[in-house]
Amino acid sequence: MPFPIKSIANSLLIVGLFCTASSTGALAGEFLGPERLKAELGGFTIKGYYTADRVNFVEVYKSDGIIAYKDDIKADAGQWFVRGQAFCTFYDKINGGCWYVVKRSDNCFEFYSAPHTGAAIPRSELDSRKPQALAARDSDKVTCEIWLGA
Repeated sequence: MPFPIKSIANSLLIVGLFCTASSTGALAGEFLGPERLKAELGGFTIKGYYTADRVNFVEVYKSDGIIAYKDDIKADAGQWFVRGQAFCTFYDKINGGCWYVVKRSDNCFEFYSAPHTGAAIPRSELDSRKPQALAARDSDKVTCEIWLGA
């Protein structure tokens, strides 16, 4: 009995989509929206590093929106909040910014530069970018494949 061509084509399409989704290197994790950003980061201390220069940092995100920041060079305080699809950190003296956050694994977060408006972005648009920072909650075991942070 001959195989139906349409059925084989559909099966190959499904297999191809699965392989593509599971093999994309940049964004294999979950793109966090507003409520998940608050739940995953609010009230926690994170440790991480900036990927361009390997400067280590620690940030304390208090549940009331206050932030304490310290890196290898400087320290400051300020506020954190979620604006649109972005997690924003602004400080009293040093520059801050907003970030799209991808949860790579249980305790591994990638931070991508976002506009201060927190405008939504298609996840596919981040595919060509490299994260500006990699971080993990200090309270849990780090689950990043490559960990150079503090």
